[in-house]
Formats: sequence, C-alpha cells, structure tokens
Amino acid sequence: MNKNKYRHLVADVEKPLLETDKKQVLSHIQSSQEELDSFSDLTIDFLRTKAILAAETASFYLKQLCGFHQQGYPSSDISYLYLLQEQLAAIENVFVALFRIHHGFVNLIYEEFPEVLAWLYLGQQFENQDKKSTLLGISILDDLDTTLSITLILRSDSLQLDKILVRLIEGKSSNRDLYFQCVVLKQSVSIQLVKHWLEEKTLSQNTLHSYLALSNVNSSIQWLDEAKNYEDVLFEQLILKEDRATWLYQKYLPENKPSDIVCSYSKLLALKECSEFDIQKKHSYVHLVLCGDTTLVPMVIEHLKALDEYDAKPWYEALFILYGELLPFLPSEIGVLIDWKDAYILLLEWKEKQDIEKTYALRMGKPLDFDASITAMKSSEINAVLRDWLWRELCILSRVHFYWHAQLPFHDQERLFENIINIPLIRERFNLRGKNATVGY
Repeated sequence: MNKNKYRHLVADVEKPLLETDKKQVLSHIQSSQEELDSFSDLTIDFLRTKAILAAETASFYLKQLCGFHQQGYPSSDISYLYLLQEQLAAIENVFVALFRIHHGFVNLIYEEFPEVLAWLYLGQQFENQDKKSTLLGISILDDLDTTLSITLILRSDSLQLDKILVRLIEGKSSNRDLYFQCVVLKQSVSIQLVKHWLEEKTLSQNTLHSYLALSNVNSSIQWLDEAKNYEDVLFEQLILKEDRATWLYQKYLPENKPSDIVCSYSKLLALKECSEFDIQKKHSYVHLVLCGDTTLVPMVIEHLKALDEYDAKPWYEALFILYGELLPFLPSEIGVLIDWKDAYILLLEWKEKQDIEKTYALRMGKPLDFDASITAMKSSEINAVLRDWLWRELCILSRVHFYWHAQLPFHDQERLFENIINIPLIRERFNLRGKNATVGY
C-alpha cells in the first residue's frame, strides 16, 4: 500500500454525513425513472433492454471477481482476471453512454442488480458525471453482502470515496463498522481521527482500541490488557506480547479445555501442550497447515475418503500448502480436469510411492519458513480462510502488523508482500519459529 496515502484527520469530518443524507440520494433513483416518461415508449424499451442485458453480464463478472479472490491470490498468471476487468470496463462505458442520455436509464437496474449500480456509482467515470454518485453508490451497499461490498469499495477509483466514508462514520451511519474496516484497509484514516471516534464512542471500544494498540498507542495497549474477554483481542495480544507463548498458556491452557480459536493460536505458536490433533474440529485443516506436521497426513488421507467434494476441498488446499507442487495435482484441477473421486485415488497412489513424512515442519514442499509462507500467501490455489491464517501467522511470528484482506486488488497485495519481503528483520523473526516455543512454567 502507498505509504504516502493521505490519512484523514478530525478536520476532514467537521461536516458529517447522516443516514438522512443517504436516504436523500437514494430517493433520486425513483425520481429519475419517473422522468423517463418524456421519452417515447420505443426508446424506453430499447434502452431498458440494453441496460438490463449489460447489468446481467456485469453482475456475473463482479461475483466471479469476488469469488476468485476468495478462492486464492489474484495471481497475474490468471489471464481470466484481466479479461474480467476488461469486460467490466467495456460495460461501464455502455452505462456512461446511457447516463448521458438520462440517468434514469442507469437507475432502472437498481431493483434487480443493486450491486452493479453500486459498482458503477463508485467509479470515477460516474463521479466525473455527478459528484453525488459516490454517496449514492455507498448507500446502495447497505443492501448487499458484506464481502461483495468490501470488494466494490476496495476496487473503487473514486477520488472522494475515502472522505465520504470517514464522514459517514462520523455521522454514525448504520454501516459504519464496514466503512471503518475499509478505510483501515485503504490506510486512509489517522490515529488522531480514531482517537476522536474513541472519545465520541462512534464505534465499539474493542474495534478502536485494537486499531490504536496495533499502532503502538500505549493507553490502548493497556486497555487490551485489562479487557474482560481476551478471546476478542487474541490476535492483537499475541502480536503485542513479548512472552506470547507463556501468556497464552497461562491464560487458557492449565485448567480449561481451549476453545477452537485458542487451539488454533496454540498450533500457530507450536505449543507442545496443544500438539494433539483432533481431525473432527471445524478448523482442523487450518491446524494441519499451522503445524506443518506431515506425520498427520496418512490420517488426513484416510479422513478424506468419507468426505464429499465440498468438505474435501479445504483439505486438498491444506495439503497443497504442505507439499506444494510435490502433490500429484493442483486443488483447482479437482472437478475441472480431474474428477474428485479420481483425485483421491491419485492421492493414495502418491502416498504409496513418495516419502511423504518429513522430520521437519513442511510448507510448499520445503521446510516451514518465511519465504515458503509468502509463496503460500501468493498462491492462487489457497482459499481466503487459509490465507487469513497464514497472514495471522506472519504477523504474530514476525512481530509486525500489516493490514491484509483477500479482496484487496492484486496490485495492492503485490505491493504489500514486496514491502515486507524487503525487511530482513521480519524474515529473521519469523524464521525463529519454534525455537522459542518451549517455555518454562
């Protein structure tokens, strides 16, 4: 991400935007369609058909774009991603032409394709046509799926989007948690402004103190230390604590059976007390990745026999994180080039022929280290849940926090990884993984 990106200050939110402002711009959708009565029926029918057909295609493309990012890294090797973006740009031009005839011909897609209308109005081309379009695009997001909303905001090239988002947060918009997540990911909010929102109780204390603590604000670090429910801020605590393994053990492990989230972080920290592997746990495939223990793989392969294609998919991706190209096929080939039942047979044959159990933790076919973890993060074969845990692992073990999200555009993710790769201390800290895991109690 751009280190020189402008971070909005308190002065930028002196004129907050309210829910009433969102309702007012939304009312233009209906009124603009009523104005179409001045056109002939023939013209209306022709342009309506053109708009609906274009919107139908755009909706499909936008959902595919979102899906690609959820399924794996938006690699530059995936030419289809570029094709999608080119097709979307062409469709945008169609709607710009319709807007110039009358904006009602664009707004008529609202009921059936709100995500397409939001995408259009969050674009700079429409911002150039009408300055109110960005707020209208944001307002439409209230009715959309959260992941798709994040996708549209993070891809927006609107010049005023970030300022509108912080003004809506200041106005305590109903969707302000989503807006805050986006301005944090876009690195367009200042510590000063976040402290102001904390004083005004604009967002939850957990949310704001977590951000400030990760920005090394001492008062917020202390607040997290005094939090009643540590599980809500475990990620932050494990980055900030010098003695993270000891701290996690003392807080959760001596007497209580750890929850799923505590168990996952224990695997990440390689705590010996949590070395037991329960394959029935919801995120056991994540645990396999975090520990990199190849002696568990025969059990996993046996477990796969009883799973359907949907439940088996994350396990194949987990195995890919362990073995990389040493696997006999790529996870993305299952169901496309290889029937999922045939994939299991290939896996059994591979197990018999290869020495799959190693004496060291494995990642992408190599000893688990920083570079192998970055390679995994940049694989288009790995879903967002697994990449999210790899990101958490990178942050915690390297003691450096950086904001990442699966829906960040390719160039932002690429720049993010380039930045951390070029800091030797991050690699050095991560590669100490396990050496400090044994602690005295």
